[in-house]
Amino acid sequence: STSNANNGTITGATATTGKIDGAGSFDGVNDGVTATKSGLISSFTVSAWAKGGPGNRLRIVTDGRGSTDGWTVGWGFGAGNIGFTKFGVVDLDKSIGSSWPTDWNHYVWVVGSDYDIELYFNGVSQGKYGNTQTIVANSNTEFGIGISWSSGGTPGSYWNGPIDEARLSNSARSSDWIRTEYNNQSSPSTFMAMGKQEKLTRSVPGIQIK
Repeated sequence: STSNANNGTITGATATTGKIDGAGSFDGVNDGVTATKSGLISSFTVSAWAKGGPGNRLRIVTDGRGSTDGWTVGWGFGAGNIGFTKFGVVDLDKSIGSSWPTDWNHYVWVVGSDYDIELYFNGVSQGKYGNTQTIVANSNTEFGIGISWSSGGTPGSYWNGPIDEARLSNSARSSDWIRTEYNNQSSPSTFMAMGKQEKLTRSVPGIQIK
């Protein structure tokens, strides 16, 4: 559900405890959430908190169809690789370690106006994928969380684990925005500290301001 009323349809996924509040639990077999396609191909940001099991090309968010058009994000090919696929163009991978993390982590992909993509992991930039090939606009209808589709529209690449706060923005978020969002969501109790109220007293001849 969003303020733009672009509400998703749940297939199989169930409610579970999330990183922020409630999350969707995906079984890696046939669960997913589908919604209206975004049509975004440049200058956008996709992010999510996710906790997943191992597996090549498991998808967190998808907008389009495999081998034809659109894009998808999630696990890459090979342990520890985080992927961004430009459907019909190229599969991109960036390593964050020797294995895929199985605890809660925050993933952000920022797509610039030049079609290059920067990956952020837990608020820290992991660098750019270094590919500026154009993303082909999604001419189909598919948009999903925890799911992807083949060129013929067959669903697959199901995510195995919970996903929380999956977001898609039509702007390329700055590094400061992403770091602040991560710090706020990962530890709200320490993100901002409030002290006791202070009183300022100023005096001028004949007048006292309190």
